[in-house]
Amino acid sequence: MLQTVVLRSSDDLNHLPVIQCTSIVRCRACRTYINPFVYFVDAKRWKCNLCYRVNELPDEFQYDPVSKSYGDPTRRPEIKSATIEFIAPSEYMLRPPQPAIYPLLVGRLAVGQGIRIHTGGLRHVEELSGPVTG
Repeated sequence: MLQTVVLRSSDDLNHLPVIQCTSIVRCRACRTYINPFVYFVDAKRWKCNLCYRVNELPDEFQYDPVSKSYGDPTRRPEIKSATIEFIAPSEYMLRPPQPAIYPLLVGRLAVGQGIRIHTGGLRHVEELSGPVTG
């Protein structure tokens, strides 16, 4: 079996296409995001590359945010790049963002064997989220 691994430098993350739209195009059956491996049946429909369902394209997808023009949906960043950044509309948020929680588990055996716990980081966590117990 032949397998391929693609390695990218972290510089690529600084040049991600950023998409801000009112609807994020996903397959209606399996919820896969539209991606470079889908098949376009025509200018208004695409076939999912995972479940093969034919889906409708929203009119907004005809607009290319890079060239700021309407036309070919294959020019969209979602189709040209496998990695993109979405700025999702508020409808995608089920609840407000929750504060981060940093659980730390240290066994008595580890402490008994001389492993020291640096508590400076814990003080910073307490400042952000309240007292650390345990």
